[in-house]
Amino acid sequence: MSREHRSGLIVCSLVSLLLVGFYSGGSAIFQTMDFDRQLITQGQWWRIFSGSWVHFTLWHLLMNVAVLMVIGAVLGESVPMRWWVSVIMLASWGVGAGLWWMEPSCSLYAGFSGVVQAVLVFALISSLRHAPVGTRLVLGCVVLRIVYEHTAFYNPDYLRNWIHVAVQPAAHAFGAFTGAVVGLIYELQVRHRSSSLP
Repeated sequence: MSREHRSGLIVCSLVSLLLVGFYSGGSAIFQTMDFDRQLITQGQWWRIFSGSWVHFTLWHLLMNVAVLMVIGAVLGESVPMRWWVSVIMLASWGVGAGLWWMEPSCSLYAGFSGVVQAVLVFALISSLRHAPVGTRLVLGCVVLRIVYEHTAFYNPDYLRNWIHVAVQPAAHAFGAFTGAVVGLIYELQVRHRSSSLP
């Protein structure tokens, strides 16, 4: 397996190590990085980005790392490393900015799940050419789940015993949207490059 073919797994592994490192830093790191609306209004703007990189509990961290590693190992074959890095960085900003501008009731947020949604949607879109039927089915399920999270039937407290806070569905939606935008840009570039070949 070439480096390009395993680029997703490499990036997701390195990001997972960073997430574990931030969690190991304890409350001092968390209180410096979490999305705290009051502190952001006081000029600590980096929290819009960094809030996604810290977690409330160990289970919160492990759930996100596990899903991230599966995505990196299974999806996005042959996607260059810079695209994996790009979607993770852009989604970190996208999730935070979305919460800041469109969810004024969100005063505190932490967790990588929004970015994980972005990586998942990006990886699925980039895999459409290789497995169109199965990928479309999974992508449709992801969209339906995000829609369900915004209905009255969804209980955002179902993981409270594990992560000590309610799930923030808006973060998943903002992440998925960012992943879709990056994925579509990637696909347009790939198709343009293919059409330019003699």
